Amino acid sequence: MLNAKQIENWYFWIAADLVYIPLYFSKGLDLTGIVYVLFLAMCVAGWRSWRRELATPVTRAVTA
Repeated sequence: MLNAKQIENWYFWIAADLVYIPLYFSKGLDLTGIVYVLFLAMCVAGWRSWRRELATPVTRAVTA
């Protein structure tokens, strides 16, 4: 899914992070929970970037 740039890939990772974050904090693994908060932020940034990129038409400059 990553190689094909399918936007649905990000939904999976965001959902996984939303499950793992409270799980790690409830088990007392605060540093790991913080790392997964950072992963969540990176997933949201990636999703937004791909969404913008896939929404714009691809234009190629032809030079002779």
